[in-house]
Amino acid sequence: MKWHPTPLILMTMFATVNIAVADDAKKELSDHLKPFAPYIGKTWKGEFVGSTPEKPIYDISRWERALNGNAIRIIHSVNNGQYGGESIVMWDAKKRSLVFWYFTTDGFYTQGTMMIGRNFITFTSSIMGRMAELPYEDIRMKLSV
Repeated sequence: MKWHPTPLILMTMFATVNIAVADDAKKELSDHLKPFAPYIGKTWKGEFVGSTPEKPIYDISRWERALNGNAIRIIHSVNNGQYGGESIVMWDAKKRSLVFWYFTTDGFYTQGTMMIGRNFITFTSSIMGRMAELPYEDIRMKLSV
């Protein structure tokens, strides 16, 4: 019987990746991103309002520290990849604001700014790509930080 090192290599890589991700959540974020620290290294699952037991709709998001703590990367997936996207959030010194880019599996992306209030975050964004004909949106939501 010939010995194949592939399973051992894969197990070692998996263990290393898990340790690296766990350690990454403990590393520093830039001062402007620190309000998001409680979310880093965690996976969140939300159920859509129209979700039913027969047709469940879930959005799963993973928050990660990126670019040596100068950015946050958020990866999300609706119903195991039926729809998804990735966001990058970072501080823009010229705009003196947090900025973000959100890229989707649907062929469009948004870019905008966000401002953190006492108990909420205000998002202002533009839609680009194949859905650029949609009007400029001002999205507001409350998120405890």
